[in-house]
Amino acid sequence: MTQAIKPESSLILPDSPLFHATLYGHLPPGSLPCGAFVVSADTGLMRPATPRELEDYLEGGEYDEVTHGELDDGEIEINPEDQ
Repeated sequence: MTQAIKPESSLILPDSPLFHATLYGHLPPGSLPCGAFVVSADTGLMRPATPRELEDYLEGGEYDEVTHGELDDGEIEINPEDQ
């Protein structure tokens, strides 16, 4: 019988014993499958997206906002890949 490892926090970092098990594991039971992860233009954090949300993200301008560095205050940040 194996004993479950309980993480010290809800954030699993690369030095955690659960990191590789989580990275190469499966989603927990009851998790909703997502089509992709997208970067939010508002927060800069990744969030799960369904296939429909991904389509809206790509075609609605949020992807361009994130990749071309348009900031909320109207300033433009130059992306090195665009040069």
